[in-house]
Amino acid sequence: MVIEEFEPSNLFLRHPDRSVFHSSAWSQRFLIPFLVYRITMALFTLFILIYSFGDYIVTDYGADWFFIYATNWTFIIQTVYYNMAAVVTALACFNIGTRPDEIANSVRRRRELTTSQRTTTFLLGENGNLADMESDSEEEDNLKVEVSGAPPDDLLWYHKTMWVLYNVMAPIALLITFSRSLAMGLHKSLQWIASDLDPMTDILHHLCNGGIVLVDIFVSGTPTRILHVIHPFAYSCVYNAFLVIYWVSGGFGITGTRWVYPMIDFSDDRWRPSVVFVYAGLFVVVPVFHLLVFGLYKLRCAIVRCVFGTAPEASKGTRLLSE
Repeated sequence: MVIEEFEPSNLFLRHPDRSVFHSSAWSQRFLIPFLVYRITMALFTLFILIYSFGDYIVTDYGADWFFIYATNWTFIIQTVYYNMAAVVTALACFNIGTRPDEIANSVRRRRELTTSQRTTTFLLGENGNLADMESDSEEEDNLKVEVSGAPPDDLLWYHKTMWVLYNVMAPIALLITFSRSLAMGLHKSLQWIASDLDPMTDILHHLCNGGIVLVDIFVSGTPTRILHVIHPFAYSCVYNAFLVIYWVSGGFGITGTRWVYPMIDFSDDRWRPSVVFVYAGLFVVVPVFHLLVFGLYKLRCAIVRCVFGTAPEASKGTRLLSE
């Protein structure tokens, strides 16, 4: 239920099953193909970052201007996320960093499921992943947890770091792709067209980034929480504060103007509409795109349920760790 998303516990970086961060939404068993996918994404984003940064150097703009644009900020975060995700998935594939008791419990559960005559059904967690649930009444501490109170936390520091990076880059990347596509549709030229930068940089940074995020939403098992809108909101606040400091200190954009983006110009005659634009972006646009990511996440869950069949409901007061 969507109303459950507004429980205070969902504000924190807590999740009862760390496997959702290193496995696909479609299967938690086949990690090697998913590792290949994540390595591919990591290398692709790293290539784009190196290519675009090199473009600034080759065109004599220099590294300084590279770091003033939100697109580049976001793509740096995106690159860090995908490379970190590839490493975390690799660690999971080879059981590196996994506690010995977790491995023992996993082996024991597999043996019980293969040798027992008890009926086994499948339950789909909220994130769209498949999880096994036995139908007998015997209590399984490793499979069920109480819903009351804050959910148990199975995440390590790097899972939580990945989650924050994902929450930041996913909605902002989609926002950048949408804004650039809208500008192209309205035949409006941005600073990239007026500059000497390679048009390929424009395509890779403004269009590919959103496409990568869309693919990852439907492939990976990473969950999205509505209350985690605070992460892209905080990121946007930091960037807008940077724009103000940059303008006050006398900085100028790649085209030689005082503004970095034409809609955010703090000159005497334009600062009022710029402030309105910034506030609208922070309190309307960013939350809307975060809700878009949440909606796509829920759509992924629905598709997985449709493909694998409707899952039976869990017993009242219990929840599988994959949820």
